[in-house]
Amino acid sequence: MCPRWHIDQVPIRMLCTYTGPGTEWLENQGVDKTRLSEPTIVNGPHQCATSGEVVLLKGALWPGHESFGAFHRSPTMASGGKRRMLLSLDPLWPA
Repeated sequence: MCPRWHIDQVPIRMLCTYTGPGTEWLENQGVDKTRLSEPTIVNGPHQCATSGEVVLLKGALWPGHESFGAFHRSPTMASGGKRRMLLSLDPLWPA
């Protein structure tokens, strides 16, 4: 689980949550990376995948767009709350 906003160091990643809350991502790619821990961003508007939905997220190693990618995070889970089953797939081709 990665509860903080981040960009993966892969070309692309496929995520699918089968049970529990889905992956969250920021719609606006113009987000200032230095502000990702501020409450207005941490608790601000974001998109959320539903159970069974497939999400493709570009990572920092996407050809031609190095250092850019989708800011995303794992949803907050209450202690003793729901469980989450997530499938994460990365490409086999070299970066």
